[in-house]
Amino acid sequence: MSADPNHIPPIADERFNKLEQGMADTQQQIAEVLKQNKEIRELLSQLTPTNVRATPTEKTDSSPSSELIPSFVSRRSMLKKAALATLGAVAVWETMPSARAASGGDMILGTSNSASSSSTGLTASTSSAALSVMNSGSGYGVYAYSSSSSNAGVSGSSRYAPGVSGSSIYVPGVSGTSTSGYGVSGTSTSGYGVYGNGGKYGAGLDGGLAPLYLFASTLNNPYSDTQTHFAGELYVDSLNELWYCTVGGTPGTWRKIAGSATAGSFALLPAPTRFIDTRTAGESTSSTGTAPPAPGGGVTTYTFSGTNALTPYSSGGTPPSIPFGATGLVGRLTVLSGQNGHTAVTGELKVSNVNPPGFGSGLILWGAGSSTQILPFVLALDNSSGDAGKMYFVNTSAADVIDLIVDVTGYYY
Repeated sequence: MSADPNHIPPIADERFNKLEQGMADTQQQIAEVLKQNKEIRELLSQLTPTNVRATPTEKTDSSPSSELIPSFVSRRSMLKKAALATLGAVAVWETMPSARAASGGDMILGTSNSASSSSTGLTASTSSAALSVMNSGSGYGVYAYSSSSSNAGVSGSSRYAPGVSGSSIYVPGVSGTSTSGYGVSGTSTSGYGVYGNGGKYGAGLDGGLAPLYLFASTLNNPYSDTQTHFAGELYVDSLNELWYCTVGGTPGTWRKIAGSATAGSFALLPAPTRFIDTRTAGESTSSTGTAPPAPGGGVTTYTFSGTNALTPYSSGGTPPSIPFGATGLVGRLTVLSGQNGHTAVTGELKVSNVNPPGFGSGLILWGAGSSTQILPFVLALDNSSGDAGKMYFVNTSAADVIDLIVDVTGYYY
């Protein structure tokens, strides 16, 4: 008995039905995805044969089975066309990685990905890095940018370790750059805002204007503070005066280092140097030729530093000088009264950094007769006007001309 050409074996018919249903489900899923992206639909409409992956060549049997009837061939042709359409859609889908990422799909490396208003999260439970990025080229390992005025490009948070950590062999482990703001900013509610620990130095600072700037406190001195301080702290009060903590406590023990009313650090000259000697050339060891303070209470000004400073005596070589900005001098003052043909009367010499010298500025008193008086001194300089450190002398004697010698051993700066 010959086979019926219109008869389809039940098992073959069942397999075809399942395949048809699977293809229909796949096509429906792809159609739903394609509707979510206009760009994908446009590219799909422009699909060319080169966009479609090659379809495996169907093996042709030169001797078709007598069981393959026309309806079976028709069904196979339909499935083949459906498969080609499905492969074409999948090919377009796979050639558009940025669109997939934009739609919440996979992150595609080597191309730009857009997430619109969505964010990408990564949660891992591992003892190593949850995410590791290495760039073997010359660019950044990770680059982050934020257009927000309140949020950083990179933000890190940790419970017991640094929120952001960086390491390097020859260059900074963490680097910050800004055109007008802080290059690196650190804030802590109860600890250090910025902490550095180095094999050589804890911190190295360099600035075009100054290496370090300390902000002033709102308190007029650290003794007004009620918080606990530690030895080694530096403190700038509201008057811009600098303090150093020598003993920790509440508020601790402090020493003022610098300020408008402090002398500054003391610098010794290489040797005591004579800056003033008012005696005549035959009597003097100075080359300044400075006139003595005039009698009668007039003010005589001597300039020890700056453009028009006195030329100190030198027996050879370049004599030392007093730098402008020096706040005071330490040395020896010698007054000769009633000598070198001068009249011996009663008088007083006043010296001050204020012009004219006022009450309490007297240094040396003399009476009738010849006398020589020597007095060690620490005297302030007036730097209030121009490039000059000045000192003012007043001879209160009505007639007596005195000679004056000033030897300087050092200065405050």
